[in-house]
Amino acid sequence: MFQCLRYAMLAGIMTCLCFGRQIPDCDTNPKQSGFVDYSYDYLVLAMQWIPNVCFKNDDCRKDMTFPESWTIHGLWPSCKPKKNSNPENCSVACNFSVNKLKKLENQLNENWISAHTNNELFWEHEYCKHGTCCETSLRKKYFEETLRLYKEVNIGEILQSEQILPHKRNGYRLLDIDEAIRGALKTKVKYRCKSVKNKNASSSKSYHLLVEIYICLSKTTLKPQDCPSMMSKYSCDDNREIYIFPKTA
Repeated sequence: MFQCLRYAMLAGIMTCLCFGRQIPDCDTNPKQSGFVDYSYDYLVLAMQWIPNVCFKNDDCRKDMTFPESWTIHGLWPSCKPKKNSNPENCSVACNFSVNKLKKLENQLNENWISAHTNNELFWEHEYCKHGTCCETSLRKKYFEETLRLYKEVNIGEILQSEQILPHKRNGYRLLDIDEAIRGALKTKVKYRCKSVKNKNASSSKSYHLLVEIYICLSKTTLKPQDCPSMMSKYSCDDNREIYIFPKTA
């Protein structure tokens, strides 16, 4: 019988240390029917800046008030490049129930916000697509653990401490953003940007907007670790100014 020692404190981070149990990596594929511990190499905590996501984006909700904080996109089991594809939708019966999230609902509505649909549908999508692929103990507390990790990382506070703040006109070097985050987390992270031409401007200036930040985590300790160098097809241009627009841009 495998035993799990919950809530062990290591370097100030709460983790779950499971003894006698290994999460298969992406060289294996133990796919079966129902819930199983799918194979993955690491986890990605994805956070988004919704004012940038929705800048010149007609698919965004028209009724939403943009948060001026980094919010959760999801927690994703992932495979290293050149291995199997990332596991997704690992159970035919997702068994998502928003009623089970009543105690977390206020935190989720504040920190896990959908730019495109209502929040409950967004949570269901993320759990069914990604949460079902987590190992058993993490899957059972997918939302609690994701919220905890998001608050521990606290990207907004890291950037604010280095005076990297939302602004309509002032951009930043990716190097400065990266140095701030790497300095705080001691790990290599990944970014996603998008380029958008501001049609309302007097010039044809194109903005390079920081849309998402990806923090990679150990699948066993849930501590930050270096992201693979070729983790994502999305990237930001090192030679361009990076903008983080305020919610009123």
